Amino acid sequence: MKNFLHTLRCIVFGKTGKAAVVRCAIFAVGFYFIWNFMYAFMMIDGPSMSPTMADGDVILVNKYIYHHYEPNRWENICIYDKDNDDILCKRILALPGDSVEIKDGYIYINNDKVKDLFGRGRIHNEYVDDKGNPLYMWGTDTPAVEYISSGKLTIPKKHVWIIGDNRGVSWYGILPIKDIVGKVILP
Repeated sequence: MKNFLHTLRCIVFGKTGKAAVVRCAIFAVGFYFIWNFMYAFMMIDGPSMSPTMADGDVILVNKYIYHHYEPNRWENICIYDKDNDDILCKRILALPGDSVEIKDGYIYINNDKVKDLFGRGRIHNEYVDDKGNPLYMWGTDTPAVEYISSGKLTIPKKHVWIIGDNRGVSWYGILPIKDIVGKVILP
């Protein structure tokens, strides 16, 4: 056993070429596991996070952070969309215990109108024809939209309320924290 440990120590810490190869292999395997379990590069697909992130932007996501820390308001996150088997990027606006209400397309958190620097537009439904072309108000070039209003709801424990920065085209709603893939750390 003593000879085995001595041989192992010489291979790992020695000055031979074999020792350098072993050190490089150990480093590569360690880096691979740390990277795969903690980080991921992802690509933005669609306009829902515009203007903060554009369609086709590559982002770096920390997949491990929410195993140890609670999410915070205004953080950009990635979530897994089970319905479409896709990863989506959204922003956290409300935390557990907060109340959220939408009035005429504007978001209110704890009865205060959201004044964030990131969001663009109001939440609305856009009217389109059978071919998907936008419809316009009679005699104008103003798109026909209906601004959303919804009743007040309270965010349950271990959940957050999320939406994309491009409010008019973004999916929004309550999400269990366990369904967050990770926090965007480099847009």
